[in-house]
Amino acid sequence: MKFKFNSQTALAVLLAAILLAVPVAGAVVGGVNWSADAAPAPEHHYDVTKSVHKMDWGVTDEDARKYENDEGDVVKMEAQVNQSSDLLNPYSFTATHVNDSDWGAFPHEEENVSALDAGEWSVDNAGATSGSGNAAANVEVAPDVDAIRFQTDGAMAGGDTVVYTFSNFSVTSDENKRFMQVGMDIDTLDSGTIVEVAVIDEDGDEKVGEVNTSRSSGEDFIANATGDGYVFQRQLGEMTTVANGDGTFDNIESVEVRVIDGDADISVSLLNLEKLSKYQLGIEKYENADEDIKTREIYEVKTAGAISVHSLSTLGSWADDAEIRDLTFSAIGTADLTGDEDIMAEFEQTDKYPGYHGTATIYVRMGPEDSYDLSYANAEFVEEQQVTEDRIISVELAEGVSEDTELENISDSEWSDKTSLYTGEGTNVTLDSTIQPGSLHVVKYELKLDEEQFMALQQSQSAGGFQEDGGLLAGFMNWIMAGFATIAGSLAVLTKFGKSDDTGA
Repeated sequence: MKFKFNSQTALAVLLAAILLAVPVAGAVVGGVNWSADAAPAPEHHYDVTKSVHKMDWGVTDEDARKYENDEGDVVKMEAQVNQSSDLLNPYSFTATHVNDSDWGAFPHEEENVSALDAGEWSVDNAGATSGSGNAAANVEVAPDVDAIRFQTDGAMAGGDTVVYTFSNFSVTSDENKRFMQVGMDIDTLDSGTIVEVAVIDEDGDEKVGEVNTSRSSGEDFIANATGDGYVFQRQLGEMTTVANGDGTFDNIESVEVRVIDGDADISVSLLNLEKLSKYQLGIEKYENADEDIKTREIYEVKTAGAISVHSLSTLGSWADDAEIRDLTFSAIGTADLTGDEDIMAEFEQTDKYPGYHGTATIYVRMGPEDSYDLSYANAEFVEEQQVTEDRIISVELAEGVSEDTELENISDSEWSDKTSLYTGEGTNVTLDSTIQPGSLHVVKYELKLDEEQFMALQQSQSAGGFQEDGGLLAGFMNWIMAGFATIAGSLAVLTKFGKSDDTGA
């Protein structure tokens, strides 16, 4: 049987294609345009700590979302850095808990020698009669962050001195332009104990930095209490010379760590005597007395604990290949970062509600990721109401919903009604203040919408709809073009079929 393709056939195909392309009245299932004014805005707010941030992942806020999941893949969390105007410095980390190739590279000119190698240090207990110092030991102050530990035995008393010495190096040029750079964690520091870090030249002249429970300032002051994260950086020429030799500081040949008059347990993860500049640990924003926002560089840390910076990009170039352990930042999990599989929306044009064009039923499943490398604090599930109260039919919340559960299969008993919390546009609502990682929330919205809201809320190119980001007209034109593409494709197929049949193929 031969198929004859003519103008009547073409007209029939055209009409059929148009009917297929025209949106069907009634319910439309698709996505959500979260930038629309009427879009719900559920958010998880929390402080998230990543066990590691590798700086070669990048230093932008977007890069901060990256982490290694339990399978070892680098993925992005469904949350963004909180950069609200009242949070000037969202990123925090402990300065000494950074794995960087340069922090243990001193002395750079000596191959296979590192100041963080316990085998390079000797211990001298000749000045201690009550207690003694243990041999220097290799430790990690954080995962993969090497350090050298200096620890006395717990019996040190007034008048006792233990000396640890490293001398497998020499610095013979620009000695006074170099910096003494020390990063340490202090686990034990008895009252009255002094710990000195002394840089010594060839005839005994010294530059000395000091840990001292009785001090709080000074050019040579390192710390005065236990805690992690202390960083000291001073140019040697700006420090007082202790003249045990000729008084001229040149030809550096050793460094000593001295524990005096009591017990101490310190771990040093940064020791460098060669750099001609400081390590910039970041830049922080602050508000001055006139309430103006200013910035300042962070080079030293005199108070134990984490430092806070406004951007990872403000760390110096030294950190380009660094790994920051336990990087913490304030985060916001938003619906627009949620995967498509966790969102369902139904839009229906109806005259059920006089004065409204239609309704939208929107499901969103979201929550902090449950991953070995992520931990959370101060978590809450909140929302700022986006529409007036009259537009809300209902808001319901289901907690602890498995990611494998189909959204439409959540049982009635799992829903709790939160509608009464939505009392007016701009209202701040707390949906849940007790959040556990891996315990997912599903929030279900039923909204009444006017025509503009109804069309704007439908995601561009969503299934069954033709609303586009450029507006209804632009979306309609794209729908028309899609219809013509369908028609053209159909005509092409039928034309080819008709020609083949006419030739007897």
